[in-house]
Amino acid sequence: MTVNANRRSAMASNKVPVAPGRSPVTWWRSIAAPNFHVMVLGAMQAAVERVEMLDEPLWREAVAGDATAAAAMALLIDFRTVWPGKLDLVMTALVINACDGDAAACVVLSNVIRRVPGAGKREARIATSWLMRAFRPFADRHESLRG
Repeated sequence: MTVNANRRSAMASNKVPVAPGRSPVTWWRSIAAPNFHVMVLGAMQAAVERVEMLDEPLWREAVAGDATAAAAMALLIDFRTVWPGKLDLVMTALVINACDGDAAACVVLSNVIRRVPGAGKREARIATSWLMRAFRPFADRHESLRG
């Protein structure tokens, strides 16, 4: 587990004012990338740390901060057969890794959110927010070179 994940777990609270009445593992569905702050990520980390997935060798690595493992699990999801709880857990682990600064995780998040059955304008906005987060460091670097 990364240092950031440990700090988030320690700061997690049961009273995170993000989506009252909704489980932290569902927040990826309705919250744009810039709105994932330390308290939110701590609650999400606490939720996934308590789960074991049988026959998923990448799960522990994904929860421990391995963005490649989380992205691989997300890309292998078959929306026709996936259990919604598994989808939420995998996507939550991916969000946590994306917020730790992994640009590839942000791109995978965007892609998967756009492919969720029934995705519409709201999901498109959320997906775009992840792309913006992925490419923000490049835009910032470009601006600093111009300045």
